[in-house]
Amino acid sequence: CLWTSWVPLANCTSSCGPAYRKVVRLCIVASTGQSCPTSLCGRGESQRNESCSSSPPCETITIIPSTADRDPSIRIISFSLPNTLYFFEQTYRRIWV
Repeated sequence: CLWTSWVPLANCTSSCGPAYRKVVRLCIVASTGQSCPTSLCGRGESQRNESCSSSPPCETITIIPSTADRDPSIRIISFSLPNTLYFFEQTYRRIWV
């Protein structure tokens, strides 16, 4: 008995950033292709998660309100935005550049 090649069961979990998908393989009789108990294929698992290398990085943007709209004692940092950001009681929609 031997393991088949890995076959994806689903698409990648994310359209951007780190993404994963489940892949499976079967334990089969080499000459007939019929199923074998996985214990006869030796070490290894029949399913696993693998990373998707084709996922592009997620877009990041920095929003810094004018000094009139923010407390100057608060430090502003860069981070990935969700679709809507609530920033000091003002709502900013994601801006695609």
